[in-house]
Amino acid sequence: MAVADDSPSDVARCVPRHLQQHGSVHITALGTALSSLVTLSEVLKNSKLVDEVKLTTCLEHFKDEFRYG
Repeated sequence: MAVADDSPSDVARCVPRHLQQHGSVHITALGTALSSLVTLSEVLKNSKLVDEVKLTTCLEHFKDEFRYG
């Protein structure tokens, strides 16, 4: 789901349709956009659009790849 330069509330409006089509949502962010990602996650969770929010950092992702890859 590509949402560059969109506000968290704009993205939150797109999520229900994406969930219907795909069953899950994976949203990523870099740098200063991380705070918007956290805000979006809270908006989705508080509005009961999603029931699980998992946030990971790039370092955690690479650590897992090195461990299992």
